[in-house]
Amino acid sequence: MKKVGYWMTEKKLKKLDFHSIFSAMCRAKGIELVKIDLLQSLESQGPFSAIIHKLTDVLSFAADGDKKSQEMIDNLTKYTKDHPTVPIVDPIDRVCKLMDRNASYLLFQNSFQNSSGTLHCQHDCLCVSCHKKVRLDGSVECCTGTLHVKDFCKASKAHGSIKSHEMAIVFNDEGLKDIEPPCVAQTFINHNAQMFKTFIINDDFVVVKRPSIKNFVHIEPDQKTIFFHSHDVSKPHSSSFLNELDKIDQIREPVLPSNEILEDLVAAVTRSLELSLFGFDVIVENDTGMHYVIDINAFPGYDGVPQFYEKLLEYVQRIISAPDSNSVGANHLMEKNNRTKADESPNHTLKDGWRKGRSRKRPFPADLDGVITNGNSQPSKCLAK
Repeated sequence: MKKVGYWMTEKKLKKLDFHSIFSAMCRAKGIELVKIDLLQSLESQGPFSAIIHKLTDVLSFAADGDKKSQEMIDNLTKYTKDHPTVPIVDPIDRVCKLMDRNASYLLFQNSFQNSSGTLHCQHDCLCVSCHKKVRLDGSVECCTGTLHVKDFCKASKAHGSIKSHEMAIVFNDEGLKDIEPPCVAQTFINHNAQMFKTFIINDDFVVVKRPSIKNFVHIEPDQKTIFFHSHDVSKPHSSSFLNELDKIDQIREPVLPSNEILEDLVAAVTRSLELSLFGFDVIVENDTGMHYVIDINAFPGYDGVPQFYEKLLEYVQRIISAPDSNSVGANHLMEKNNRTKADESPNHTLKDGWRKGRSRKRPFPADLDGVITNGNSQPSKCLAK
């Protein structure tokens, strides 16, 4: 029986009911699922055929100087170096790229700039080839001291504290005084209070519609800054005044993302990040149909995602049966069909269920390899030694 190790916080384990559900599914396929103690040597706990982890908070604490967290990272890093063919889902140095929002946006942007399939539209925003309907990062900046009116602010640090999920909508110059940098600022886009969360497992993805923030069109000059927690507005059953559309917006036709554009986005993000368990959030602007990527997350919650464990088990079986699997990364990306022709109309009937992306194995930008930022856009090396 092959052994697969895993580590997650107790909160994550409880949320996913990971051990009780996934362990039984693995056992039925001849796989032993074992919880790892990262404060001990992994050598005596193995041998492992693969390791799955959610260490974003631990990485954040280690970056802040927590010795216990650094010891956990060191133990896993040592095992991966001693056993380079054991797949790690996902490699620590790649997860590090999503620890700072500004760094992850920059990496995402660079992946399009370095792609021969990228076009620049007349507004100088970065767009997916053939569609010209994706805005990636042109309206995002990292604020280290002086803020500008960008309307939507969130902490640069993407994990490790409550502040990571605290956000604000700023409406005027006076409201800028309410914001404490460092942060990432984005232009607020009216998107009719609906967001499309794209969850990825290797080269399969599924899109789940979630509630989001209402439109802001007619704003009073003295409108106060609105503070909120992202979980209060974007979870499956969120109910907030920010989710409630004004009457004039309730009659709008629902704006759905294009299936073709989502497939292209999955290919681009997978190519740039080389991760297996991650997700990103997309909103679609009401009047233009422009698609905006507003957040990228390592190993998201997958709550409300159909067949999550079946897809994860399928991927685990695949990587533990592949020879020297970690030598080409944990992703094992496969070639897909060519992208749609430029003259084809995008399909805006959102598909249900899991589907394949158009992933292609490509190197990510060398200048950002293994680098994260420390909250003020200054590069610092990932703590995975």
